[in-house]
Amino acid sequence: METFSFLMSTITIMLSIVQAASGSPNENFLKCLSHHSKTPNPVSDVVFTQSNNSFSAILNMHIQNKRFKATTTPKLLAIVTAQHKSHVRTTILCAKTHGIQIRIRSGGHDIEGLSYVSDVPYVVLDLFPLHSVHVDKSSATARVEAGATLGQLYYHIYKKSKVHAFPAGVATSIGTGGHFSGGGYGNLMRKYGLSVDNIIDAKIVDANVTVFTVNKIVEDGATDVLYKWQEVAPNLDQDLFIRVEHSVVNGTKGGKKTVQLSFIGEFLGTIDRLLPLVNGDEANNPDLNISRSFYDLMAPYASNSPRETFHKYRDVDIGANHPSNTTSLDIARTYGSKYFKQNFDRLMQVKSRVDPLNFFRYEQSIPPKSSN
Repeated sequence: METFSFLMSTITIMLSIVQAASGSPNENFLKCLSHHSKTPNPVSDVVFTQSNNSFSAILNMHIQNKRFKATTTPKLLAIVTAQHKSHVRTTILCAKTHGIQIRIRSGGHDIEGLSYVSDVPYVVLDLFPLHSVHVDKSSATARVEAGATLGQLYYHIYKKSKVHAFPAGVATSIGTGGHFSGGGYGNLMRKYGLSVDNIIDAKIVDANVTVFTVNKIVEDGATDVLYKWQEVAPNLDQDLFIRVEHSVVNGTKGGKKTVQLSFIGEFLGTIDRLLPLVNGDEANNPDLNISRSFYDLMAPYASNSPRETFHKYRDVDIGANHPSNTTSLDIARTYGSKYFKQNFDRLMQVKSRVDPLNFFRYEQSIPPKSSN
């Protein structure tokens, strides 16, 4: 199995601040877009406000979490469906000039909706039209735009080669832009690292494998497998990756609900190498059938278990800045230390250099060190 290095194409710009004109922020933002709209790719052609008939359809098209389709979800000022790199530049320029928060949506595969929902006036920069993928088999590289999904990336790689892959997530609807900028973890990471480890360049706007599934429920002694898994995982063959998904299902006793754990594996090798791994002495170990609760009981064992073996999705309940246009370093450290551990201070240093005014922000963003 070979992996593709990755080359993401957007654009690097410098932003300038100008005096805001009179009028509402939304009016000034739209005027700014119109003023900077130039042929042959006028940004004004891809701007949608609530007065447009297609506004709701475009907004909901890439909301993957249905709870954010509710009428109580805060309504944004405008959506810019960028079809050219200049549209990205202009949108950011005008949003910064007129003090409007911007949310950038790549695939909308955001559990907390932070790429398209805000608690302050905001606009959404939609990148889904920027989805080109160019694969160069000879150099084992790919160039992809930030609006392309993982499914599109995998498809284009497969069309060019049956032996290459790129280490990223398993959900094909995830946008590459958001996934890679957050690190990008998936089934190949034990051997090839995160997505970001395989990106060789990026232009930014400044400011065949064996797959198997094993299902167990609580009555089968499923949940304690997870606890034991943390001890087994570091010693597994590097070509074997297994992830655990939990769900609520009907139990075997009187129709009561129970918890099912699905152990989903991917093996980067032949079946003759895989069988000894899954049917060896470890498979008969009775310790793998001890019952234990999954999520609520994880916390008491966190300090005694290797934290790196459990990667949770984004969760604003662990800490978030509200409203999102304010930043508390104490709150940021609450979620930052959980997500990034000792790397959080380093990330704040990077943020201080590339976005010292903290323009690109959301409830769980990394702040510059100068934040109050």
